[in-house]
Amino acid sequence: IDVTAGNTLTLGTADRLRGSAPLTKTGPGTLAITAAQTNFTGDATLSGGTTRLANHQALGSSASATHTVGAGATLEAAFANSANFQANLVLSGGTVERTSTANQKSGFQNNNAGST
Repeated sequence: IDVTAGNTLTLGTADRLRGSAPLTKTGPGTLAITAAQTNFTGDATLSGGTTRLANHQALGSSASATHTVGAGATLEAAFANSANFQANLVLSGGTVERTSTANQKSGFQNNNAGST
């Protein structure tokens, strides 16, 4: 999914992402996923811009998936403090930002052992 500069693409309906094919986010714009995508079981590579997750299952609910945040990309965690991200998270030069005071302690602390 390529989102150009200054633009935001919002996926606001549950399960718009489906299957095990990998997801790649490119471009300097913002991809906002606001609903759970529990039928998505693939890996995700975030290669540019911002990917805003308003739901802890916005990139699926598979504990075996690996989501990589590459250089120039930001993963914005905007989900509730009581919810935990389900997949392995790899920071490969990218950043993770928490955008709500509700996300101060939790969210990523219970990631799978494969997270780096």
